Amino acid sequence: MELKLTQEEIAILKKICENPLFKKKRTIHIEDIDSLSKLRNTICSQYDILEKDFLSQRRDKHLVDARKQFVKAAIHLGRYSTKQIGDAFGKDHATVYHYLKKENQWNPK
Repeated sequence: MELKLTQEEIAILKKICENPLFKKKRTIHIEDIDSLSKLRNTICSQYDILEKDFLSQRRDKHLVDARKQFVKAAIHLGRYSTKQIGDAFGKDHATVYHYLKKENQWNPK
């Protein structure tokens, strides 16, 4: 039995698919990135969020995921301290430690 969707149902499904929560994560190639501001812009464009939202105090899931990705990539660059990374996205170094601990990437000595 074949089911046909109406134009209204198709429009609703398209809006649902455009939601950032349903977009698949893409890997970021950080070889070309030479500053935290470029990395922040790359993350914001990948997650389709505004930079002011990225820097805001809001804790929506897609914003937190973007911030975690930012911290992970910034640590991978290896040139920045946790304080510099935290300052780049409006948080303190403890937030950076928290994200790294959640991702099992932080091994304090």
